[in-house]
This record gives sequence, structure tokens and C-alpha cells, in this order.
Amino acid sequence: MFSLFKKAETTKDTSVTRLELEEFEERITKAMRNLRLDWEETYDKFRILNMRVSKRVQREEELRAAEATTTEGENPETQSVDARLTAAGGTPPRRMILRSRLLQRR
Repeated sequence: MFSLFKKAETTKDTSVTRLELEEFEERITKAMRNLRLDWEETYDKFRILNMRVSKRVQREEELRAAEATTTEGENPETQSVDARLTAAGGTPPRRMILRSRLLQRR
């Protein structure tokens, strides 16, 4: 009648051996090492992206400052493009490419 309340006998050995614990420790250590490497890689990518964005912002501020220094006697469109190219630097062919891109945006 009360057979439902009786504890079922287990035939399985639940003891953990030292070898199993060492294997578990190795797996955890390896997983932590991989996680650390992934984090370092992600951090490096973020750092590089952040540097790119800050350089872009700095260039834009320099271009705005160069545009603000235009004089009334000069053609503002030409002078602002030239100021941007001077601030951006680069070789003459690169300046020509940059100039054409800047003029296309207007």
C-alpha cells in the first residue's frame, strides 16, 4: 500500500573519481583561456574602432576650423575644399580624388 513512498534503489555508482575531476578542471581551464583570448580580441577590435572614430572627429573639427578661416575675397566653395584637402594631407593624386568626392557631395 505504501510502496509509492519507498525510496527507489539506485544501481548506479555516483562517486566521482580523481581522474574525472582532473578532466573537468582541464576543460574549465581551457574554456577560461579561450574566453580570455576572445575578450582580448574583442577589446582590441573595439580599441581600434574607437581610435578610427576619434581620428574622424578630429579631422572634421580641423576641416570646420579651416572653413571658418575663409576670407570674403575668396570663393568660399573652392577655398573650403582646398582647406579640407590641406588639412587632410596626402599625395597630390589622393588630393585630386578627395577634391572630386568633396565637390560631388555638394
